[in-house]
Amino acid sequence: MSVAARFVRSPHVLQRRTLDTFVLLAVDGDDPVVLAGTGADVWSLLVEVRTLEELVDTLAEHYTGDPDVIAADVAALLDTLVADRVVLRVDA
Repeated sequence: MSVAARFVRSPHVLQRRTLDTFVLLAVDGDDPVVLAGTGADVWSLLVEVRTLEELVDTLAEHYTGDPDVIAADVAALLDTLVADRVVLRVDA
């Protein structure tokens, strides 16, 4: 993943929120995406354009864990959300 890559929610996503979960569907998508826990936190943070580093730093303030593990997990999540067309990758 490029260090310069930035991410933001796609404006073409339908979403429904429960207490701690988001259900997302790209307007042109077939299957819903369900995010809970830290995945829901990442979705909430992506209301603004953010880098992987910014996401990891924010999550590391709220959760205990190795920052390298957090970074790997968030990078994998972002790859999935981009593939599902609910998040846009904005390269600088």
